[in-house]
Amino acid sequence: MWKKPGNPIPIHPSQVVIGLYVWLDVSWDEHPFLTSRLMVKTAKDVSIILAFNPVDRLYYYPDASSSEPLPLVTDGVAAPEAQAQAQAQAEALQQAALQEEMHALEAAKKEKRRRQQDAATRANRAW
Repeated sequence: MWKKPGNPIPIHPSQVVIGLYVWLDVSWDEHPFLTSRLMVKTAKDVSIILAFNPVDRLYYYPDASSSEPLPLVTDGVAAPEAQAQAQAQAEALQQAALQEEMHALEAAKKEKRRRQQDAATRANRAW
């Protein structure tokens, strides 16, 4: 039968790195991935999770992961205003690109679901 990946441990989205097996504890239509449990394989996956920002709804499985999450940074050291503004601009550009990519992933997921429904309808008709 299915092998259980172990006990999930809650993490903050900023701790996600490549190699973590994560669980997004949200409905399937609230995220751009095909499944809610996935191995983070690329930097693009990390960026999408950061853009999606599933705070208090993100878990990782240490037994199924090939790496450890980043440590959670809790000290609120304020950055200089110029650096913060430049970082905000870069994040806004990255956020816009990620939103566009997330919409493309959503469209692909919906198209796959439509094809599956069409195949099921054809099978029912044939039966």
